[in-house]
Amino acid sequence: MIAASIDAGTNTVLMTIAKEITETKSLEIIHEEHRFPRLGEGIESRGKISDEKIKKFTEILLKYVSVSRYFSARKVLLTGTSVFRRLDNIEEVKKIILEETGLSLKVLTSEEEAKLSFLGATSEIVTDKNVVMIDIGGGSTEVTLGNKTDILFSQSFETGVVRLSNMFCDVYPPGPDKIEGIKAYIEKITGEIVLPNSDEYIGVGIAGTPITLSCIANMIREFRKENINNQILTIQQISIITKTLLETPISEMENKFGEIIRGREDLLLFGSLILQHIMGKLNLSKLVISTNGLRQGVLLQHFFKIFDKYSVE
Repeated sequence: MIAASIDAGTNTVLMTIAKEITETKSLEIIHEEHRFPRLGEGIESRGKISDEKIKKFTEILLKYVSVSRYFSARKVLLTGTSVFRRLDNIEEVKKIILEETGLSLKVLTSEEEAKLSFLGATSEIVTDKNVVMIDIGGGSTEVTLGNKTDILFSQSFETGVVRLSNMFCDVYPPGPDKIEGIKAYIEKITGEIVLPNSDEYIGVGIAGTPITLSCIANMIREFRKENINNQILTIQQISIITKTLLETPISEMENKFGEIIRGREDLLLFGSLILQHIMGKLNLSKLVISTNGLRQGVLLQHFFKIFDKYSVE
């Protein structure tokens, strides 16, 4: 069976189409696409996604549905994360999406998002150790500790790259005082991150911030999964890149770093600040990078029902 998973977030709308491999309970990826509509832009002041953004969102979904049909997907799963959890008019938005596209939007709780992302992120990582996953999104950040058989700890923080940009960045780049304010805010939101007693663990970074930072560190200028998966990103590299981002005008970033940064030029700095902070809290000196995450986790859950109580329909 072939199915499609669409992950609608605060900054991106991503789609993965995959075939189930029953024998190994794994996925064969057939096709992937990404868009950057930035649905969460300005949501802090309005409590709603603008009409213009909703229109753009439905246009993207219609395109994705068409592509899914081309690849013979029998099911299209649409999940929403932080930006939809914060909406004052979520039922109205769900109705518009259903009427315009025929898709039912499943708004994930922060717990569901973290656990399904962990399932996807670790699906191709071979290790006997526990894994702590850091997932920095546009509106929230998840830290999840687990292994192949159990989730040991999961915590979601209401801070992400678009949210920080909305709150702190009227002019880019933010000045030294703003940077200190951002760091203080991240500290306030995350507080102490106390993982349960566990054996030695490895760090895994997923989503746009860790992936893009790793590509910059390793001089990878365009997105190719085979060149990115299992790359190592150190906290020292993040610190150096953060300084470079502060010194580089937005208009020069794609020329400097390649197309890998496209759509994130004014956001990557905020993600790097969050990532540095959390890695420091967890005493992680490095991360293994995974390009898998929520979409793959949703598909694995849909095909194989890994978690008994989670529905992705």
